[in-house]
Amino acid sequence: MTAYLTVADDLMVLEVDIWIDKWEIEGGDSLFEKINEGIEKSQYIALLFSSSFITKKWSSAEVKAAFSKEVEKGQKVILPLILEKVNLPPLLRDKLYLSFEEDYYNALARLAGVIHGLSSAEIDRAVRKKQPKTLEEAVDTLVYAGKDPYMIIPQDVFEELAESGHADVDMLQGRSVFRDDLVNRGTGQGYKAWNVYQFDKPKDRYGNYTIKQFGENYGTDMVKELAGYKIKELEDPKKAAQLIDSLKDGNRPVVTVTGADGQDQKLRIEAMPRYGNYNFFELNGDTVKREQFLKEPKQDLEKGQANIFERKLEQQKQQGMSV
Repeated sequence: MTAYLTVADDLMVLEVDIWIDKWEIEGGDSLFEKINEGIEKSQYIALLFSSSFITKKWSSAEVKAAFSKEVEKGQKVILPLILEKVNLPPLLRDKLYLSFEEDYYNALARLAGVIHGLSSAEIDRAVRKKQPKTLEEAVDTLVYAGKDPYMIIPQDVFEELAESGHADVDMLQGRSVFRDDLVNRGTGQGYKAWNVYQFDKPKDRYGNYTIKQFGENYGTDMVKELAGYKIKELEDPKKAAQLIDSLKDGNRPVVTVTGADGQDQKLRIEAMPRYGNYNFFELNGDTVKREQFLKEPKQDLEKGQANIFERKLEQQKQQGMSV
């Protein structure tokens, strides 16, 4: 198996969601649109350096888009990963990197820890304590560092919820629900996260469903994302608060949105924290493209990212750096 696919498969075992063009792009899809969509949705962008990457991909649009996103967010986005000994490009030489060539499972555990939002001190302590040499040991290392494993819901409890009409019944329909009363079993500390049943994943060996969680460190501020849409209810603080609460409960509330033609219409909206955005539906349940309700068109956002990247390059060239 190709080295980067091995890393991707192992990261998925460590509960990291991966976007790879090989897995996500199908025949007939626009490469440019799909790659930019993947970059836009991702919290981190891993650059896996090998001799082939250095010779073929360094000037690619994907890498430029990654730098644009990092500059725009003003925080760490790019994660350099070394698969074999290479000379890093000048623009990356001031960044810390992880070497999979020297100690694969050490690097794997550290990378997953960063993505899950664990502190550098806890990750380092756990890796030095556990010294993982297998994938199973890498999982144990993350738990030792404070990573909460998937929440397990016993089959009998799941069936009881389904029959009770409990508020969490929205989760039984595959929707995401926000909880602010969760507790990390490793550290005892409270945390907040969106939760969604994984109906598309195998049950555990006891026949239980698992829940995927998207915590505060997942990368997208869902309230801030909501403000990017032309939703009338957001103009009234009281209605905005009610809308946000309803979305956090996993509902599909009705909202009034203004389309690209300037006309208002009633639609249902659902939070999709895994992808950092919202889905819109007709009242009959048919899906509607969300882009037409954005306050700032997507193409303008991409153009702005490109301009930021070009300014960054120009600054570095003036300082004697080049790509």
